[in-house]
Amino acid sequence: MTKIEHYIQTLGNSADLLTKRQTSIYFEKLSNTFPFLTIMQINWRKVLIKKSARHIEEIKKWLQEMNIKEHQVVLFWKRATKAVSVDLAQALTFFQQTADLTEEAFIYCPSVDYVIEYFKDGKMMIGLAAR
Repeated sequence: MTKIEHYIQTLGNSADLLTKRQTSIYFEKLSNTFPFLTIMQINWRKVLIKKSARHIEEIKKWLQEMNIKEHQVVLFWKRATKAVSVDLAQALTFFQQTADLTEEAFIYCPSVDYVIEYFKDGKMMIGLAAR
């Protein structure tokens, strides 16, 4: 079992594994909404509404401050060909509890256009697309 398959299994039954086509559609929407430096890193200097975070609680607080209530998200691992659709609380709990996480990831909400980028060192960036 690959590390990504293990992560998907850890998320449990409420996480829906997306097809490669669905994953591609959501990733294209993400990359058309947010500026990228490379194929797998957001250019945060060009995102106007953003916050750097080290703790999950900072992410939750920022979402409350921004009055964002939509929490159905797509979780992409940067080296995986498939993503999962999952509730934000479940995705954040997963990152909080997975101490050995080595894969960088994106948590993207396509209906509101916010994204959380998770880095190997545990740092997170969250941003909202300008409208």
